[in-house]
Amino acid sequence: METHGKAGKVKRFYDPHCHVFELSHPGLLLFIMRAVKELGIGPKDGKGKTNWCFFLVLILLLIIQVFGIILLINCKTHTWIPIVLTCIGVFDLALVTLLLGIITAIYSIFVPISRHDKLPAILTCLFNVCPTLKRMFNTLALFENDIGEQLLLMENDFNKDKQHKLHINDDSYEQLVLTPLILDFGEKGRYPIKAAYQHFARKPIENQVLDLFNGILRYYQEGQPIGHSNLHKFLEIYPFLGINTRNYPLHANKQSTGVVDLLEKYFSNYEPDPQRLSQTIRTFDGNIANMRSNFFAGIKLYPPLGFDPEPDAAKEGDEREKTEWLFQFCQDHNIPITFHCSNGGFQVAECQVALRNADPRRWRAVLERYPRLKINFAHFGGDIRYPNENWSWSQEIMEIMQKFPNVYTDFAFGGSDPRYYDTIYKRLKKNPVLIERLLFGSDFSIVLLKTDSYAEYYSLFTHSKLARKYTAQLVANAERFLFG
Repeated sequence: METHGKAGKVKRFYDPHCHVFELSHPGLLLFIMRAVKELGIGPKDGKGKTNWCFFLVLILLLIIQVFGIILLINCKTHTWIPIVLTCIGVFDLALVTLLLGIITAIYSIFVPISRHDKLPAILTCLFNVCPTLKRMFNTLALFENDIGEQLLLMENDFNKDKQHKLHINDDSYEQLVLTPLILDFGEKGRYPIKAAYQHFARKPIENQVLDLFNGILRYYQEGQPIGHSNLHKFLEIYPFLGINTRNYPLHANKQSTGVVDLLEKYFSNYEPDPQRLSQTIRTFDGNIANMRSNFFAGIKLYPPLGFDPEPDAAKEGDEREKTEWLFQFCQDHNIPITFHCSNGGFQVAECQVALRNADPRRWRAVLERYPRLKINFAHFGGDIRYPNENWSWSQEIMEIMQKFPNVYTDFAFGGSDPRYYDTIYKRLKKNPVLIERLLFGSDFSIVLLKTDSYAEYYSLFTHSKLARKYTAQLVANAERFLFG
């Protein structure tokens, strides 16, 4: 897309699936639980199993030791059992201590710690043995910055050559459009552990909205201008509002705002126009009460936090009424929806419930009732396969696309594995409709659990056959999804 203004024509690339969080926004424990799931996924070089061997041996030895000590404490006989268990425990402890000591000594000798690097050698070892631990550290380090600083860091990822452009093969883009997807973390619940303080921390979405827009304003004030004009920055930002209908009544009451009120407040005069969105966002004055239409470019729905697109009308009449009102409103106002469609994410709902709610088949009846609904099935279904069937969520999404003209999908997070682009490329050749509906997506900053930086994700994409042939089409698809 080319925008016009005092800076002239601006060539844009789009990332319609990204997130920008501060550490206070997602539940930290939920994030850690999400990150631990990634520990079982080997790095892109295919050496995950060998990298894990040492780590698993240490865990196994520790488990044996703990089990032996417990048995020893509870053993009330005077037979040979306590002696054997004691020997096993001592040997186990000595072996673990020796191994850790040797590794620490080796790293201390061959990896000298400079004055500015205080990272303990043992952590350096663990980061090398398990790259995901390092990436967890990297992600949390980013989360500790305010959103304005995060956006500046993202910009700096692409401006190391001082050209202030995004290069994808032979194309150069002066501007990168982001659509930060806000997640409504306000779901009530408990962690699956018996503890005195097991209740989820309350995460009011208002705080996230304020932090995001304050960060956007800071970025627009400090970010790198394009050319000689301050009207355009390298990043152009159009947020999506997260709505979980389970967190609100249909209409406002004394305790809470309502779904109807939220949609009327932020989307009643919605215009899918990038210039109008850009101008409106820059008028943010720090007071959420003064925000109206065209501060948000779309809506984010997230089943791992409890959202269900097709509640049972008999059992959950009020919830069904809220979702029906939401879908009708979005269809009438041509508001784009991004729907999380994979088995990952910040999970609050029970596993089977979250998986059921994220299943694209759950949308067939919804789209029959609202056939013009504009929706992006994010993550391309995560390549999840149906049990006992030679059929996947990705195939289901492509079938839905054949029938409904406003259904899109993106490859956010999956693109962190270069092999995934080959899979998508093959699907494009067999499914022409997918060419017109496929969107780029990064899932930044969550994708830092699989890549080292925002720029690295683009580097992986740039070196793919998909990028070489379909980059221009991905741009056109994003423009149509956001503003068509």
